[in-house]
Formats: sequence, C-alpha cells, structure tokens
Amino acid sequence: MRPEYYADLVRQYSVFIKTAFPDVKLVAVGYTTEWNRRLLANLMERPCRGRVDMLSLHQYTGGKEDVFDEEDYRGYFGSRAWKERQILEAWGLLTAFSPEGNVKIVVDEWGIWYDAARKENHLFQRGHIKDALLAASDLHLYLRHCDKIAMANIAQTVNVLHSVVLAEGPKAEPTPTYFVFKMLKEHKRGRLLTLISDDAKAWPARDPREGKEYPYPLPDTVATVGENGIVVSLLNPSEEKMSVELSVVGQEIGSADAWALTGQDPQAEEVDVGPVEVALEAEGACLRLSPFSLTVVKLG
Repeated sequence: MRPEYYADLVRQYSVFIKTAFPDVKLVAVGYTTEWNRRLLANLMERPCRGRVDMLSLHQYTGGKEDVFDEEDYRGYFGSRAWKERQILEAWGLLTAFSPEGNVKIVVDEWGIWYDAARKENHLFQRGHIKDALLAASDLHLYLRHCDKIAMANIAQTVNVLHSVVLAEGPKAEPTPTYFVFKMLKEHKRGRLLTLISDDAKAWPARDPREGKEYPYPLPDTVATVGENGIVVSLLNPSEEKMSVELSVVGQEIGSADAWALTGQDPQAEEVDVGPVEVALEAEGACLRLSPFSLTVVKLG
C-alpha cells in the first residue's frame, strides 16, 4: 500500500470518527522514515490537520531463544542505536509538519521476537533474564524521550512474544519482564532529571542493523522526581560487578532504599528480586550493582 493511499483512508476515517467522538485519539501507522515523510505530507494538509494525534512505530528485537549467543546478546542492547535513530527521525518529521508539537509518537509494538516464535507455536516464548534486561533498556530509552513518546506498548502481555505473564488454564506466573514493569513503575508521573557521570563507562554492544560497535553506557541510568521522591534506575547488562555512588546537586540525601532484579546468567529463566544494601556517606549513596541486573533506588 502506498502511503498516499493510506493517508487518504485515514483522512476519510478521521472525519467520521472525530465528528462522532471528538475525544478519541487517532493513531496513524508509521513505517520507514520515507514512508512517514510521504504519509505526514498528506495527513498534515488541511482539512486533516488536527485529526491525527499520534504516529506509531514498531521496535522489535530479534535473536535466538534456546541458546546464549554473545553476538545476539550484545545486539539486544546495541539495537538502541537504530531505535533511537528511528525515534529522532520520526520526531523530526512530526515537528516539521506539525510545529505545535501536538502529534506524538506511540511505540505500539516493541520487545524481543525470537527466531523460533512462529504461528505454528502461537508465537509462544518463555521468559529469560535477557528478555527482562532488554525490556529495561527499551523502557529507559522511552523514558528519556518521554517528551516525544506518548505511549509504549510491549508485545504482548500474555503468552505471546515478549510476555509479562504466562498462563495455562487456571494457572498464571510472572515472567522476569513482569518484575521490570513492577520496578520501573516507580518512575510513573515523574519528571525526568538530568544526569551527570564523573566516571562514565561504555560496554561494547553492537548495532545489528549497521553492524557497528555501539558504546552502551554502564550503568544505563534514568532518574526522575515525583510523588515517590527521586527515583533512580540503573541497568547493568554486563557480566561485571559495578560500584556506584549517587549524589543530588544542592541536596543532602537523608534516606535511600534499593531493590534489584538479578539472575545467574542472561539465559536463566529464574529471577531474584530483593532489597539491596545502600550505604549513606558524606558524598552520597553508595551501592554495588550485580552482573545482569536492574536496580531501582529511591532517595529521600
């Protein structure tokens, strides 16, 4: 389907739906940067301007499920390179065609899609530590671009692809990714904070689309401030232990609580989630990050 033809269909549909239900949010389906450019060039003409609220992107990550492949694993985190490019290119087009900034991005499908997941097995995948760490990495990316991204929907919630819950009959159990969502919800309704690192490290991940090395930050960190105070999440997908010191400019840290998701190795299906010891010192809050871990710290 040509983007111009699709734009005509969106224009036609939007007239009816927005007239009957003016508060409904309409999402136009995005694809490549060139597709998006041609689509938006038609959609943002009057009288359609103002009838589309979001542009969708898909951001799946491929890999092998049943074996641990070092190149695949580094590609999971190096995929941030093309994902961020896609977000920035889409946002550049949106701001060019709609300078008011009213049209946002929705990443309406994202997550890991293993080679073995096919219609014959109903796209079923088991949950692994590596899935959870990738989910945390992607959510960190979306949090950093929360001014551009209105919504991000993992695909899918139960029993299909990057599941949060696996269910069979009356039984259900959480996957490792479930705990990532449970932990990162502490950022909800917070305002993004600027981070300054005195000793930044880079892990040699790999951009699978460009085939180039991508310097993935260690730890990958996001901080917000909101109703839960200051919340800092730190992701360490490497096999190295790390020591971290957190401080807040112009503010003394009075308390710190932390908990972490850890696993023995990326291929493991069992996950440990529990409290982490934090030492309050004059310089700030000090803690250690386990290999293959996500840690969330609440500062008071």
